[in-house]
This record gives sequence, structure tokens and C-alpha cells, in this order.
Amino acid sequence: MSWKKFFGKAIRNKLLADYYLDRDESKHKIYNEAYQKDLETFVSQYEQSQDPMYQAGSDQSDEMGSMRILHASTYESVPVDVYVNQKPVVRNLPFSGITEYVSLPSGEYQVEMFPAGRQDEAILSQSVTIRSRRAYTLNTADVGTDLGVELLSYEDDLRKVPRRSKVRLIHVSPDMKRVDISVKGGNVLFSDVDFREARFISLNPGIYTWEVRPAGGKQAEFTIPNITLKPGKDYTLFTLGRVSESPALQVVMVEDTLEYDR
Repeated sequence: MSWKKFFGKAIRNKLLADYYLDRDESKHKIYNEAYQKDLETFVSQYEQSQDPMYQAGSDQSDEMGSMRILHASTYESVPVDVYVNQKPVVRNLPFSGITEYVSLPSGEYQVEMFPAGRQDEAILSQSVTIRSRRAYTLNTADVGTDLGVELLSYEDDLRKVPRRSKVRLIHVSPDMKRVDISVKGGNVLFSDVDFREARFISLNPGIYTWEVRPAGGKQAEFTIPNITLKPGKDYTLFTLGRVSESPALQVVMVEDTLEYDR
């Protein structure tokens, strides 16, 4: 979503908040909070769009790559601010939140995350490589027993499968080491997927209910109803959170809307 869309959302929510100011206190509060959130995102993305770092090479699309970031660390599950080469990319990204794709010239970048509103001590600081005409999903993940956080990088395969739907699973739930994803009452789609592993499958378009299970188990830990898969579309499914602790196990599914011809 571009800054223009967040600008429109901010204006809409501001008008609604003002309308309900003396009419309905609860609605005024809801719309005002939405306005503040959209305003922050608009300002962040607008300033980013004006920054030379993001504009460089914009007239030479072959030199550009893209990345997006998912906040999936259960150890540092507080909202975070994300910086790339010391420039803000997104502020107040909640646990399980994922950014839109950001276009960057190919090269090396330093990605830093801080607790939202602070910049005194980074949760992580890690170098990533962006190649031209490639897209990447980066996500935070727990680092075993030392309670650290690292940034995992997955290259996105955005080539379409005609008349089929392509789905990728990225498994980053730290206390559910291996998982199966199955159709409720039907076949297993992803079998024995390890922690931090990513896999692709293609499926017939349709509406599904899926279950997340410990690998080899029959009892669902999480059910995902009403999944709509469209022909020629790509999707990524993330399992994150914890089975036995907070933040709770959850699933995030997004459509991979960026396209590159290879």
C-alpha cells in the first residue's frame, strides 16, 4: 500500500473522528486512534519516498530489488520501528505485522529494529543483500536458548502458475519445531516442515479450511477457516507465536502482489 492510500485513510478517519466528537465518544476514540496510526504510516512512507536512497535507480527498474519485513520474534514481541541504513522504513510494527514491499537499488543494507519509539538499543542489527529484480521476505525469529533475535531472509518466487494458486509456508513458531498443514478432513498439504523452513506447493483455486498440527499428529493446534485461493495468484502463509506461552500461536497469510519477469 503506497503512502497515497495511507493519506486517504488518514483523512477519512480524521473526518469520522471529528464527526463523532460530540455525538459518540466510543466511535470518536476508535476513529481517532485509527487516524493517528494511519497518519504515522503515511508520514513514514512519504518521507521514505522522498529519500534519495529509495529513489536511486528508480528510472532503471532492472537495477532494483524489493523486500518486506515480518515481525515474528516471540522473545521481542513488542511493537518495533524498522530502519534500513539508518532510515525509518516503518514505525510501530506490531508482532505478526508485515510491511509492504520496499523497492531498493541492489546492494548491501543494514537492517535495524528498535522497540517502538526508542533508538537507544537495537533488538537486532543485521546486514542483508538485495539483488536486482529479486524480492525478499525478511522476518525476525528467535535464536534458540540464548533468547536472541535474528533476521531470516527468504527469496520470493513470484512466477505465476497458470490457472493454479501457489502457496508458500514459512514456519517460525519456535516451540512447534515441525508442523503439518492439512485440509480439514482431507489431505496433508505441507508435511513435517521444520522450524525456519520454507516450502512451496500449487493448488486448485477454491475456498479451504486448513489445520496446523504438530508433525505426524492428528490434533489441530490452530484452524484457518475460509481461505480463498484465486487462480494465478501467489500467497505466503506464516506460522508464528507459541503453543504453550504468549504470544499465542497464530497464522498470517498474505498475497504476494509484487511481480518480476525472470
